[in-house]
Amino acid sequence: MGSTQFEDLPDAVVSNIFSLVSDVRTRNRASLVCRKWLLLERSTRTRLSLRGNVRDLYMLPSSFRAVTDLDLSLLSPWGHPLLPTTTDHHNDHLISLLLRRHFPSLHAPIRPLRLLPPLLLLHRLHHLDLSCFYSWPEDLPSSISSLSYTNLHLTHLDLLSSSSLEGFKSHDLLTISSAFPNLLRFLAVCTFDPRYIDFVGDDALLALSLTCPNLTLLHLADPLSLSASRPDSESDAFAAEDARITAPALEEVFRRLTSLEELVLDVGQNVRDSGHALEALNSNCLELKSLKLGHFHGVCSGVTSKLDGVAVCKGLECLSLRNCGDLTDSGLMAIALGCSRLKEFEVHGCKNITEVGVRNLAFVLSKTLVDVKVSSCKKLDAGAALRALEPIRSRVRRLHIDCVWRSSSSTSSSGGIAEETSPEQCRLRAELPVAIPPVVEDGVGLQGRGWLRPHRAAGEMDLSLWDRFFLNGIGNLSLYELDYWPPQDRDVNQRSLSLPAAGLIAQCSTLRKLFIHGTAYEHFLMMLLRIPDLRDVQLREDYYPAPEDDMSTEVRVTSCSRFEDALNRRMIND
Repeated sequence: MGSTQFEDLPDAVVSNIFSLVSDVRTRNRASLVCRKWLLLERSTRTRLSLRGNVRDLYMLPSSFRAVTDLDLSLLSPWGHPLLPTTTDHHNDHLISLLLRRHFPSLHAPIRPLRLLPPLLLLHRLHHLDLSCFYSWPEDLPSSISSLSYTNLHLTHLDLLSSSSLEGFKSHDLLTISSAFPNLLRFLAVCTFDPRYIDFVGDDALLALSLTCPNLTLLHLADPLSLSASRPDSESDAFAAEDARITAPALEEVFRRLTSLEELVLDVGQNVRDSGHALEALNSNCLELKSLKLGHFHGVCSGVTSKLDGVAVCKGLECLSLRNCGDLTDSGLMAIALGCSRLKEFEVHGCKNITEVGVRNLAFVLSKTLVDVKVSSCKKLDAGAALRALEPIRSRVRRLHIDCVWRSSSSTSSSGGIAEETSPEQCRLRAELPVAIPPVVEDGVGLQGRGWLRPHRAAGEMDLSLWDRFFLNGIGNLSLYELDYWPPQDRDVNQRSLSLPAAGLIAQCSTLRKLFIHGTAYEHFLMMLLRIPDLRDVQLREDYYPAPEDDMSTEVRVTSCSRFEDALNRRMIND
C-alpha cells in the first residue's frame, strides 16, 4: 500500500473525486496536470460561466459536454441587445442548435432576456433565472407570446428582479403561467397596488393556481418590498391602501395548490383578516415548510387556549412576518406553541411586539430555533432584542438585529455627532461574540445620517467625497470579487464611477471580478487595468429608472468594447 499512487486509483473513483470539487480555480489547476485529468475535469464539470459576446459564436467551447447549468450573465456589453434586431427567427434557431450541440446536457441556462426565444427552443431546459437582468416588465410576456408552442419542460422560473419599481400586471402573470403550465417553482415581482390599471388581485391569483397547479414554491412580492429602504419608525405598519386580495380567494387558491412547500406573499398593501385563509393553507398544503408574509393582518388572534391563524401551521420550519400591524406578544406566544418546529423566524416592522414577547417565543422554541431576524420593530431596540434572545444564545447560528440603539447620548462640541456612552451597550457588545458559536456568514451594512453633517450649498454636490470615504483602505483587503454601487445623483438620475473611486479600486491588487452598478467614463475604466489579475468587469445600469438616451462616453457600447479588448489582451499570471 505504501507504493500506491493517486494514478493507481480506478477511473470511476477519480471521476467521483473530480465531481466533488466545486471551486473553479481548483478545477482549472487540476486540468493542467495531465491530459487524463483534463478530460476528467471537462467530463465532470456541470456549471460553466460564459464570457465575451454572443456574436462570437465560433468561440463557444465544445468540450464541456456534462454542463447542466450555464451562466450567461457575463456576456457583454451588459444591458444592450445581444442579438441583431430582426423579425426573422433564423438567428434564434441557429443559437439554439449551437447551444444544444455544445452543451447537450443543458438544463438550466441563467439570464439574459434577449436570448429567451432561442433558450426556450432547448427542449431540455428546466430552469430559467432572470432575476439579475434589468428589463421592463412588459418585455417578458412579449418574448413569450412570440413562441409558437407551450414549453412543458420548464419547472423553475425566477423573475424576482429588484432593479425595477414596476412589477408584472395581471395579464402578464396569465401569459407567463399559460406558457409554462408545469412550473414547480415560480418567483415574480407583481403590482398589487389597486391604484394601477390591471393590478394583481383575486382573479390573477385564482388564474395562476389553475394554470400552474403543481407549484411547490410560489413567491410573489411587491417591488418596494425588495428594496433596502427602512420603514418609518413612527408608522403603524399599515399601508395606505388595501390590496384587492380577500381571504375567501386565498382559501380557494390554497385548495388548488396542494403541493406548496414554500409560500412568500409580500404584497405591499393591506391584506386584512387573513387568519382563516392561513388555516385553510395548513389544512390543504400538508407539505408546507416555509411561510413568509408581508402586510398581512390578523394572522393570529393570540389566544393560547385556542390556536388559530398561522399558529395552527404545525409543520412550519421557517416563518417570516413583515409589517403585521396587529401582531402582539400574545400572538408570538401562540405561534411558539403552535409552530413547535420553527428553525428560522423573522419579524420586521411589527410595531406592537416587545422584549417580553420575543423572549417568550425564544424560550419555548429554544430547542429548535437557530436563525433569527429582528428589524425595525418600534418597541424593540437593539439591546432589548439581544436580551430577549438570551434563551437561544448558545444555539443560534445566524442572527440579524437591525434596531435602534437607545442610550444616553452626549453631543460633542466639535462635530455635533451623538456618541453612545451606555455601559449596558458595551457589555452586550463584548459578550455577544463569545456567547454565539462561530458565525457562518459575515456581512457589513453601512447607513449614513446626512443631517448630522453640514450640507454644501445647492448646486455644489460632490459625490466623490462619499467614494473617498467608503473606499478608503480597500487596497489593504484581499478581495476576489467586488460589487460596487456608486452614490446616486438623483438630480440627474445617474450612478457614475468617480475618479477617486476608480483610483482606490485600482489599488486592490487581488481583485479578479468587478461589477459596477452604474456607468463610468472610458478613461476611468482604463485605470482599472492596473489591477494585475483582473479578469471580469461589467458595467450594469441596473438602477431604476436607468438613463435611456445618454450620448456621453459613459454608456457607449464602443467605449465598453475598447476597454474589454484592452482587458482581454493582457496576460493573466495564473
